[in-house]
Amino acid sequence: MLLVDGEPVTSSSAPSGSSSTGSSGRELVAALMANPGLCAASERLRATPERRISSGPEGPRNVYVFQREYATVDPARVELVGTDEMTTCVGVIIRNNKTGMISISHMDFQKIVEGGFKQMLELLGGDNAPFDVHLIGGFDDASTKVVHSSGGKRNKQEGYSHPLCCKIVEVLHKSEQQFHLRSFCVLGNNTTTDSYGNSRPIVGGFVVSDFLTSESIKALISTVFSTCERHICKIKTLKAVAQGNI
Repeated sequence: MLLVDGEPVTSSSAPSGSSSTGSSGRELVAALMANPGLCAASERLRATPERRISSGPEGPRNVYVFQREYATVDPARVELVGTDEMTTCVGVIIRNNKTGMISISHMDFQKIVEGGFKQMLELLGGDNAPFDVHLIGGFDDASTKVVHSSGGKRNKQEGYSHPLCCKIVEVLHKSEQQFHLRSFCVLGNNTTTDSYGNSRPIVGGFVVSDFLTSESIKALISTVFSTCERHICKIKTLKAVAQGNI
């Protein structure tokens, strides 16, 4: 179940007395986008100064996660873990509050979401442990397109970030495990325009630099991980639920 400030997330359109886990991803996203606390958290993240990460003999031990990968790391062995170059993709951070173990993923496709979360949670351990979740990335990339069909003309919203966000929150909310959502810097909370009026994301990446607190996410807009120590943690490719979906 997905919780904000300790309370289950419910959509404003849910019928009275209905189960909170029955809300669709679209309804849940709308409710989360309107949450004042999550909006404030997104504002703080966007205001975080850009940070450039490099590594070497004197640098921190870091792990970089590419698109459609995830990594689960032990804070005793890794100082920094992060990802970048996210446009329509969404970065997911899950932290086990009992052990301090953290798993991050760079999700790019709806069909990998359910299987991806299963993989991440298998390595985090602690079936009854409280988990903090941060969702960062993606933007309002939908554009209106006129579609011609047998029923005539109609407007259709096309995009990648919104369906992906809907799937992510829906899977989290239907889980028996409790996930405390701490950051929701996605879609409209992560969108700006360039000089030509084109929409683009504000935060294109992140690094987790202190696993002992939940207030440790740093924005990475232009980031370089010069040496990625990919052998010191488990990095794997996110798998779709059914074979042949990748």
